[in-house]
Amino acid sequence: MGLITSWFAKDIQQAARTQLASMIPVMTSNLYNENIFQWIGAGQIIFDWEDTEKFVKQGYQQNADVYTCIDLIIKKGSECAYSVYEVKPGVTKKDLKIYENMCMAEGVQARLKSIQLKNQLFDEVKDSNNPILKLLANPNPRQNYEEWISDLLGFFLCNGNGYILGNSDSEVNIGKKLWSQLYSMPSTFMQIVSGGYLQPILGYKLATTYADPVAFPADQIHHFKTFNPDFTLTGANLYGQSPLKAIYRNILKENQGADELLKQMKNGGAMGFISPEGNDSKLTAPQLALLKEKIIEAKGGDELMDRIFPSTGPLKWTQIGLPSTDLQLIESLNLDTKKIYAAFHVPITFSGSEEASTDNNVSHHGKQLIYNAVMPNLRKIKDSINTFVCNPYRKAFGKEYYFDFDISSYQEMQTDQVELTNWLEKSWWLQPNEKREAQGYDLINDELMNKTYVPSNLVPIEDLSLDQAFNVPNQIPQNLAKTS
Repeated sequence: MGLITSWFAKDIQQAARTQLASMIPVMTSNLYNENIFQWIGAGQIIFDWEDTEKFVKQGYQQNADVYTCIDLIIKKGSECAYSVYEVKPGVTKKDLKIYENMCMAEGVQARLKSIQLKNQLFDEVKDSNNPILKLLANPNPRQNYEEWISDLLGFFLCNGNGYILGNSDSEVNIGKKLWSQLYSMPSTFMQIVSGGYLQPILGYKLATTYADPVAFPADQIHHFKTFNPDFTLTGANLYGQSPLKAIYRNILKENQGADELLKQMKNGGAMGFISPEGNDSKLTAPQLALLKEKIIEAKGGDELMDRIFPSTGPLKWTQIGLPSTDLQLIESLNLDTKKIYAAFHVPITFSGSEEASTDNNVSHHGKQLIYNAVMPNLRKIKDSINTFVCNPYRKAFGKEYYFDFDISSYQEMQTDQVELTNWLEKSWWLQPNEKREAQGYDLINDELMNKTYVPSNLVPIEDLSLDQAFNVPNQIPQNLAKTS
């Protein structure tokens, strides 16, 4: 029995090895696509069944908090200075990743490290005729750089998707992806065209309600997006998830709450009706009309006595609904506001609410806005520009270019510069040229600027005697001499 079991086990193991061996080529080529996109046919439009237009209409266009957060990030993002660098030979992807992480880290030492790495890894391109600099200065005939970046950020923040269309003046340059124009496509109307599970993204279509769809090859579109866990049969995961999707109910509550407050402000409070008090009391139709007219006149009067009018009999008030204080509309709206600002990582200070106005640490929140809300979104755009614009020039001309935003250009980051200056003043172990480099100044070609100075009258370290270096007096004090 044991022998039979042994041979049977061997047969199972052999069958398993055979099956795995047959699967290896499939796993390395299309097994993932075959399972994830198995229901998608060639030429099929991949629909994102989420109505992303509602995020623009009911979110950005109708909700003050959503508009404020997105508008703030857009304005700050378009203001950030940028540079194009030529990457020095020998720089690895790990070096670039360390540099990027240091740029996003807070603290003086991280700031100093990022500046040092920048000078070690890059040479800034200052020639205004550089094709990348010229392209970014005027991405297309209709927009300058600030307008183009604003479009990219706005669509990305509303829909979770950004699309850059590259265009060129010749078929050869289009094939090499050497663009002469860059456009931001309206993400709300962009659709992915599939080539089947072997090629999930064959191209893109711009489909609006006012014109026929326009097709674009996949090579001319760069699509960047947020994470989307919606791995359904429709391929919706190929689109990003709108940041507004998670807070959509809060947006609706705010919109409806604001509408309700507006209604109550117009009618002066909760609704109700006035009626005669008592079972035998009745008002004729003319009396009801006259009573309503008197109430309207009293409500619109400017004088105190205008709000007092005589009645021919006892009347009672029956309330319909609850006033805003009982509904706690204001408290609910404040809670929704906090959730919306948290979703965009914008400090609540910028909402202008009464709670935020009591917080005096505006400088700290300004830095948090840059670090947590603006730079993560700009990093998406930076990676897109490096991939879609800079990388093709390496293949065409053998030079590796790197696009980067300069976080130190923000006024909010000047407090870091003050802290950096104070820290450098005490860091005697750094050479003067290293300190100039850390603050963004050019190096001085003088050997004295490349020496280390100690805080002892600031003389070169090699000129110090051993006694001077350790502050030891030349003569033994008298009291010690007598003791000895």
